[in-house]
Amino acid sequence: MKLGFNGATTMTSPFETDVRIAGQAGYDVLEITAIKLDKYLLTHTLADARKLIDAAKLKTHAINSIEQINTRDATLRNKMLARTQQISERCNALNCPWIIADINDVEKMPREFIEDANRVFPGDGVIPLKEIIRAVRGIGYRGVASVEIFRPAYWRRQPLAVAKEAFLKSKKYI
Repeated sequence: MKLGFNGATTMTSPFETDVRIAGQAGYDVLEITAIKLDKYLLTHTLADARKLIDAAKLKTHAINSIEQINTRDATLRNKMLARTQQISERCNALNCPWIIADINDVEKMPREFIEDANRVFPGDGVIPLKEIIRAVRGIGYRGVASVEIFRPAYWRRQPLAVAKEAFLKSKKYI
């Protein structure tokens, strides 16, 4: 299994920082955060993004995420479909096949109170990661496990330090 880095783990950093730190920390794959790529493309091209990713010796695996995918409102649904088309075209240009599994952990607390901000580095929480990874491998999955942690406390830290810590802790399970 390969280890990927989801840009949401360093939400306050720009796309180019995500690419740089994921490469420096040793990740195989980058899961691109769509809103970061949007900002980058205001002043750069997809070809520029591809060069940056190649220079960091990374593969891309997904652009995350398509928001409001479950909407029933017709206007929002049309916007979501247009956004899906846009992201699909960008995935094609950046060679992102879209199939991914996320790896993270969660604080010990009642399940009904868990939110994204309660995610922690793999091994720092209570999810039985060894058993889950064994089961995922057992069904034949050999793709990417992407670190995806939406924890604002991590966003305030130095991005490369977060990426390295997440990498080292995740490698214990992958």
